[in-house]
Amino acid sequence: MDFLWAISQPNYWLPLLTAALLHVPMFILLDKLQLRLEGIPLSREITARVGPPFVHAVLALGFILLVYPHQFGRAGEPDFVRNLHAGARPISDLFNLAFVLAVFLPWLPVLGKYRGMVTSLQITVLGAVLLHWRYPEVSMKYFPPASMLLGLIALSIGSHFLAREFGERLGRRLDGVFETEGWANLIEAPLDFLLQGAVLLRYGLYLGGQLPG
Repeated sequence: MDFLWAISQPNYWLPLLTAALLHVPMFILLDKLQLRLEGIPLSREITARVGPPFVHAVLALGFILLVYPHQFGRAGEPDFVRNLHAGARPISDLFNLAFVLAVFLPWLPVLGKYRGMVTSLQITVLGAVLLHWRYPEVSMKYFPPASMLLGLIALSIGSHFLAREFGERLGRRLDGVFETEGWANLIEAPLDFLLQGAVLLRYGLYLGGQLPG
């Protein structure tokens, strides 16, 4: 399937946009929860540490659920829910994996500095696992050729820097207008997720191209 055609389809960019925009209300709710726990230091610390990975895991899993199988160029296949009913692993297994990845990936050297790369890697791993569950008999090559891998890394880093730069500039302006703090993060997070969609689809089509039929 052609990349430009696939990324222009509503079945791909609408779930991507939905998951990206959901960053804003979820992180606002998380911030409000931390404020309510101001007088309970331990609970506030736990929320501050566990909350963001939990949100990222929910959004990553939600995106996979909404976009499957279009992320892999398999538009004619049953959707995620019907695959679960057909005997795939329970959705809780995939969420647990999403949460573990959200907790540990940011701690990796270098990678932790690039939120966009963490997002891309998290969702590509979830997608690869999902395909392995769906097609256990297929021997897939999960690492693309070196030229493609370097291109995906460069695109992911470039998208992250673009989102961060735009988020900081617009965030400072909005903070000045509304006399608040934190707009930069609220803008950067959804924009970063949205721009990483190109990386996710490119890798997804690479995996989907190896499937039978």
